[in-house]
Amino acid sequence: MNKHGFKIFLSGVVALAMIFGAFPGISFACTSILVGKNATADGSVLISRNEDYKTYCAKHFIVHPRTERKTETVFKAGANQFTYLLPKLCYKYTATPDANFKEGPMEEAGINEFQVGVSATQSASSNQRAKAADPFDEEHGLTEASIPSVILPVVKTAQEGVEALAKIVEAKGAGEAFGVSIADSNEIWYFEAGSAHHWAAVRVPDDSYMIVANQLRITSVDLSDKKNYMGSKDLISFAIAKGLYNPQTDGAFNFARAYGTDNDHDRVYNYPRVWWGQKMLTPSVHQEPGGNTFPVFMKTDKKLGLQDVMSVLRSHYDGTEYDPYVPGYKPLQGKGFRPISVTRTVESHVIQLRNWLPDQIGGVQWIALGHTALSVYVPFYAGISDTPESYRLGIDVKDDKSAYWTFRTMQTLANTNFTEYAKIVIPEWQKFEQQELQEQKNIDAAALKIYNNDPAKALNS
Repeated sequence: MNKHGFKIFLSGVVALAMIFGAFPGISFACTSILVGKNATADGSVLISRNEDYKTYCAKHFIVHPRTERKTETVFKAGANQFTYLLPKLCYKYTATPDANFKEGPMEEAGINEFQVGVSATQSASSNQRAKAADPFDEEHGLTEASIPSVILPVVKTAQEGVEALAKIVEAKGAGEAFGVSIADSNEIWYFEAGSAHHWAAVRVPDDSYMIVANQLRITSVDLSDKKNYMGSKDLISFAIAKGLYNPQTDGAFNFARAYGTDNDHDRVYNYPRVWWGQKMLTPSVHQEPGGNTFPVFMKTDKKLGLQDVMSVLRSHYDGTEYDPYVPGYKPLQGKGFRPISVTRTVESHVIQLRNWLPDQIGGVQWIALGHTALSVYVPFYAGISDTPESYRLGIDVKDDKSAYWTFRTMQTLANTNFTEYAKIVIPEWQKFEQQELQEQKNIDAAALKIYNNDPAKALNS
């Protein structure tokens, strides 16, 4: 693929990505980055994640319209026997489902009409004692396949999202350990299920960010501090009764230590991603990559923009001996660190929420399909009533019409010689994203003008 060929490809993607003109008013392993509004350059709330699964899992991007039915509707997971009764009125929301519903809808991420964003899930593991004490209900419990589908249609704030999720976990049980990012335009909550019926949630400080990599990451939990923590009522007493936590020897209660894991696999597969992300966003703080005590929340050296978060989601220990994309790479002492950006990412999203704009305009879901290191983030406003046809096409077999396979085909070719072809691909995407960011300012202003004159018209412009 020469530069001329790439530009032909780029022109095709631009045609697919004309989202601006459209404004009408189970992951095997993932990495999440959450950034509070006072840590971003423009005051946005940002939640993001790489959905890592397998290269031939095609993804769609769709809009569920607001619906009001005469009776409540039963949601069926498909992946297992989990069901949930949805109310008569369900709010509009965007979603990023699998094309193949064999494992359930797997809607993964979206924004609803009240500018609530959900990213689900960050796959995690619980320790054997926690699982034995309160086993996950894999057959009937709530899993990644269903979470956005049952939360986004029913909540108006991030806290309501946590409460709705908690109610389901306590009543029906979780089918697996997981972490869920729930945010609105003012705050972020991070929810973790440590066993079938035991959970904790923490509010991400407005001036900080959080990076999660397939582990339970919530540590201290103070249930008397309702502004910053939530959890199951017997979270700590259950842990004491089942030998997961001993106040006499363990010190202050630590949710991740009581319910989660900390083993050799984590030190190679999970902790290094947290180390690298924190190194990128807070380079002034020195930490060793082999550690296991990385802070849950970190402050940045500078205010973060969208591209800072996107850069981390694309990263692979660039420029270090840990970079697996370097020719002749050999894991150090037989221990290769798992990078943030991997070829089997099926989609990556950065959900941008802005409290100074109407919900339809303030919420933007930036989506990159396929391998993040060789992909581009395309913005979709929460106010859209539909998505480009190419984003609604594609199955788990290569085609020449869907957005997913258009990106994946290019990435497959480029990965035949990543070192050489990345030099062509990445600069072009960087220029394109810079154009998008500039254009976003113009579209925000134009959409707001329409909205102020006639909110209903803004949804059909």
